[in-house]
Amino acid sequence: MRKNKSDRNGLHLLFFLSLTFVLALFPPKVRGDLLSRPSPAIWQITSENSTAYLLGSISIGNDDFYPLCPKIETLFAETTKLVVEVDLTTVNPEEVNLSILEQALYPGEDTIDQHLSGEEFALLEETLARFGIPVNNLIKFRPWFLKIMVETLNYQISGYLPEQGVDLYFLNKAGDKEIVGLETAAFQATLWAQFSANTEKTAFVDTLTSDLESKARNLVAAWWSGDLKNLEKMIFQDLQKDPIYREIYEKVYFERNRKMAEQISELLATSDTYFILIHAGHLVGDQSIISILQQQGFNVKLL
Repeated sequence: MRKNKSDRNGLHLLFFLSLTFVLALFPPKVRGDLLSRPSPAIWQITSENSTAYLLGSISIGNDDFYPLCPKIETLFAETTKLVVEVDLTTVNPEEVNLSILEQALYPGEDTIDQHLSGEEFALLEETLARFGIPVNNLIKFRPWFLKIMVETLNYQISGYLPEQGVDLYFLNKAGDKEIVGLETAAFQATLWAQFSANTEKTAFVDTLTSDLESKARNLVAAWWSGDLKNLEKMIFQDLQKDPIYREIYEKVYFERNRKMAEQISELLATSDTYFILIHAGHLVGDQSIISILQQQGFNVKLL
């Protein structure tokens, strides 16, 4: 049985962050700088038996995002099945929350200050103070979890909310469409926990020193207009920054691209029509899902 809209929103928040209470501290800003309807990149992929429309999505949003441009809304209405990275209508929030906490907390008496330099810990303390959060409240959490939390809070103060992401917008409009999930919520929610301590720390410290509000605005602007060149530049800018990021991009993007492309290939062997939502970062670059499907011989056309 499908859950209602409010249930899905609650699941989505748990999926991205178990400490969701902090989001309530910062009401979203109203954005007025993007006036036209969003027109993100969407591809038509055809096989002998099937047609799919693959939309590059984004995991945040606000009221200004919707509805999307008429072309995308029409294509969605014409398809019979909705494919998403994670089918949030089937998620058990307690199980996901437990999966997060099992991997987000240091064991025993271990705390994050024991894994950071004095300067790095001071930076964390300063960052959390901007959100009114005492560092001691989160002293038991690992860097990967705090990285996601800080990013989510910065999205919030920039006016973007995870519970208004593109995937939830279409899940709430799915009606009688069958929903197909490519990955599990637990896998995505704990993906960053799978890296070595050094890799995890490097990515975390980089997050603390980045201009996240500016990054969020630029990412939304590029996605909104379907600017694939700038999307690729922004998403993969760290790939040449430090060799450690090769491991990150392989696990977060390239490995998953290969798996999801294979799943899409199997769907295209059926006679159904699909509307597929995958984060835009998986659809740009020479190791993208788009490139893989083209190499497999599918007819791929940017609409």
